[in-house]
Amino acid sequence: MTKQQLLKIYTQANFDAVTNKARRSAIADYEIMRARTKATKRGATPVEIQRNVEMI
Repeated sequence: MTKQQLLKIYTQANFDAVTNKARRSAIADYEIMRARTKATKRGATPVEIQRNVEMI
């Protein structure tokens, strides 16, 4: 393999890792938002909501 090919593979792997991390972060943010919304609808206190968010 040439140096150029290795660099391309390495760059792609790094990009994929960053993309996956961003995707996981976005999913976690969505889960937190959903948990907050559900808790608010059922009349939970802010302390309970925070506790639920910390569990996620």
